[in-house]
Amino acid sequence: MSIPQKPYFIQWQAGAEAYAEIIQLTEGMPLTEGMPLTEGIAKGLPNDFKEFLFNRLNSRTDTSIYGEFKAPSNEFALKQIIGKDGYFLKLTTQLCDVDFIWHNRATNTFQFWGWCQYSVIQAMNRIRSRIIKYAQVMQAVEQAPAVEQAPQAQQAQAVEQAPAIEQAPDQLAKLAEFARAAHDPRLANQEGMVYTIFQDFEIVLQKSGELLWQRSLHIVNYGLPNLGKGYDMPVVLNNGNSCAYISADAYVHIVNELKKINC
Repeated sequence: MSIPQKPYFIQWQAGAEAYAEIIQLTEGMPLTEGMPLTEGIAKGLPNDFKEFLFNRLNSRTDTSIYGEFKAPSNEFALKQIIGKDGYFLKLTTQLCDVDFIWHNRATNTFQFWGWCQYSVIQAMNRIRSRIIKYAQVMQAVEQAPAVEQAPQAQQAQAVEQAPAIEQAPDQLAKLAEFARAAHDPRLANQEGMVYTIFQDFEIVLQKSGELLWQRSLHIVNYGLPNLGKGYDMPVVLNNGNSCAYISADAYVHIVNELKKINC
C-alpha cells in the first residue's frame, strides 16, 4: 500500500470557488464538461451544513487552502481509514478546524479544504497516519500464513519466546474484558473481512458475511501458550472454543497492549 509523500500538493483557492467545488463533488455533478461523475454519496450535504459552508467560505476575506493526495487502492483498508459514514473524515474536520474533507471515488483521492495552510496540513497528516496504520495491518495480514499451512517451527518459536502467563494475569483479564466489549456481531455478518479473537488471544483475519468460517484463517497474532482454558469470549463455537468479532482498531489496540506486557 503506497503512503502519501511529503511535501503535499497544496494550492490557494477563492472561498466561493472552494464552496462551488465542494457542492459539485458532493452532489455527484461533473466539475467540467467531459469529467466523470463523482461516485459516492449522491444525496449531497444536509441543507444546514451547506448553509454553514456557504457562510464560512464566502465570508472569508483571505483565500482558502486546498490539498490532496492519493488514497489507498485496497478497499478494506480504505473503509477502515474513512470509517462508517465517513466518521474519521468528519472527526478530523472538527479536530483540525478545516472546512471539509472528501474521498473522491472517481479519482481515488482524499481532498482537503481549510482556512489556513497549517490546519489543512494537520488534517492531511492525520489521515496519512491512518493510512500508515492500516498499511502495517495489511502487511501483517499478507505475511501471515494460513492456519492450515502455518509452519510448526514458527508456532514452536512463538511458544518458546512467550513469557510465563502468570506474570500478567490482571492485565490479560482487563484485555479480555476489552475484547468482549469490542465484540460486534455485525462485523461478521457484513461482506468483507473481520478480525476474530479467540480465548487465548490468537487473532485471525477471515472472510465475513456468507463466507464466514468458509475460507482460510490468516493468523495475525499467535495465541498465548500455557493459558489453560483462556478467557471466555461471547461466541461459543462447535469445537468448544470461543471468540469475538472485533474491528481493526480494536485489533491494533489489543496487539499493542500485549506487546506492553511482553506477551
